Amino acid sequence: MRRDSVAGDLYVPEGVTVANRGSLLASDIDGIVIDDEQATLVGDWRSDGDLPNYVGQGYLYSWGGGAKATYPVNVEKPGFYEVQINWHPHGNRARQLAVLVTDATGEHRITIDQTGKPDDETHFRSLGVYQFKANDSGKVLIDSDGARGVTHIDAVVLRPSEKKVAPKSPQNGDQTNRSKPDIIWILAEDISNELSCYGEPGVQTPNIDLLADDGVRYQRAYCTGPACSISRSAMMSGVYQTRIDAHDHRRIGSFTFPAITQYLRSAGYFSAKGCGYSGKTDLNFTPAEKLFDGNDWAEADPEKPVFAQITLAATHRMDTRGKKWDEIRDQSKDPVPLDDVRLPPYFPDVPEVRRDWAVYLDQIEYVDTQVGEILARLESEGRYDNAMIIFCGDNGRCHLRGKNWLYEPGLKVPLVIKWPGGKRSGDVVDGMVSMLDVTATVVDVANATPTEKLDGQSLTNDRFTRELIFAARDAGGEVKDHIRSVCNGRWKYIRNYVPELGYTESKYTREHRPMRNIMLKLRERGELTQTQLLVLAGTKPEEELYDLKADPHEINNLADDAQHEDVKGRLVIQLNQWIESCNDTGLKELGTKLVSQ
Repeated sequence: MRRDSVAGDLYVPEGVTVANRGSLLASDIDGIVIDDEQATLVGDWRSDGDLPNYVGQGYLYSWGGGAKATYPVNVEKPGFYEVQINWHPHGNRARQLAVLVTDATGEHRITIDQTGKPDDETHFRSLGVYQFKANDSGKVLIDSDGARGVTHIDAVVLRPSEKKVAPKSPQNGDQTNRSKPDIIWILAEDISNELSCYGEPGVQTPNIDLLADDGVRYQRAYCTGPACSISRSAMMSGVYQTRIDAHDHRRIGSFTFPAITQYLRSAGYFSAKGCGYSGKTDLNFTPAEKLFDGNDWAEADPEKPVFAQITLAATHRMDTRGKKWDEIRDQSKDPVPLDDVRLPPYFPDVPEVRRDWAVYLDQIEYVDTQVGEILARLESEGRYDNAMIIFCGDNGRCHLRGKNWLYEPGLKVPLVIKWPGGKRSGDVVDGMVSMLDVTATVVDVANATPTEKLDGQSLTNDRFTRELIFAARDAGGEVKDHIRSVCNGRWKYIRNYVPELGYTESKYTREHRPMRNIMLKLRERGELTQTQLLVLAGTKPEEELYDLKADPHEINNLADDAQHEDVKGRLVIQLNQWIESCNDTGLKELGTKLVSQ
């Protein structure tokens, strides 16, 4: 370990040999190479030579925050240079690693994610094109403070570039002179409307609330399917997943289909995924072209508008994520008090359940902190004002009756959109919106031309209105269920094609729903109400009908109530028409297309 030292004075842990195996010689690399041996290092750095394709004797890494490395840039010929750095990708690498490039125009802050794999085996990634003066003191500063994971550094390479426009300095907050707005799409995983701007008690989401103040909050936004891969397949294709054989969770269907990034690319956009956070795509169809152009908008030509899709994964509860949820709560300075939470009536009000819900809200607060980081970066780079910024969920919350089911908690997601130039600041929309409408809006704002007909409508239309929301759920893991639903705003109709499965959860889902085990024990002791027993029922009704105005938690099934036959009949016809119009690939497996009439 070393502090305020120059490379060459390496700390080598006992038993670690700095080898030359698989290394790259600086003389063999095209461009100006600045190895870590030439960097000024501050903080706790360690050396290692165990991995191939590093430059020189080895690479450096740091487990903790606060370590910095400054690579001096002194070029003999003034001009434009593409700046690249290299590292070895790994799941434990740093996320949100700050890089500051200082060139002739000022300072440029970039955030990178070292977990992502490069497009080739060189391990070099571009940080963009910058302008340097001859023999001037430019620099590339890598700062691990605030990064999550192991920071890995090796070499910086400068290569002469034909590009003649350097990026503007973000210090003055100038907006770019591009005519098209940047589009930043932030997706939180497995989240419903439990945010403070939606009135949820106990939770505080100040950054998302501020975004809503600057934009529009949509009260009733719905995904087309209650799991990530089916919902994302619809969002990224612009059509219902049942139209393109993308209806089964985590099964790649038979369709090759254009993703919206293909349309945006044709409209001049650079598309990036992750940007220092998760770059999850999770599609069930094969994109007709390369999905994204890079892993950060910093890689884009400065004259190009950018489309970035960023996933925030804290609210996604997996078997390993359950421990992470507890860690986030333990580290929180102000964890959500158990007495402040408001439980749905189908959950028993016992301390274990209250804690499980409070921990979920803690994850939402963590996501809100990440949203604040993204907004701060956009502000610092002068991109915020002219950007369209979307915050939403990819599907509903990962609790019982949520994810995987067509009830409101499984389909209803938060949606906040900040429009370019501050248009419609502070508006609240009470009408229904499909996430397919968000996709259509992105394509519209980019002035892109889709080659396939989109199933959504652009929200830029002042007369926008959505009369019906459709959703579908098919196979998930080993559970081969088939469910369809339609909602007209007040009434929701659900058709269960395999009612004998009941509310069977896949092994994948059971592992991250501890509340289920709590409720099973309470059922054995006879301590659940009739409403709570619905969650664990061994069979489902073939048809369900709910009055969402009178019964927002969807407890009282009115499908067999003669008083509501006309309402149900109209919804059945509308659902049939939708199934036929999509040529529903999920129901073909059952040899049927229509629900009963």
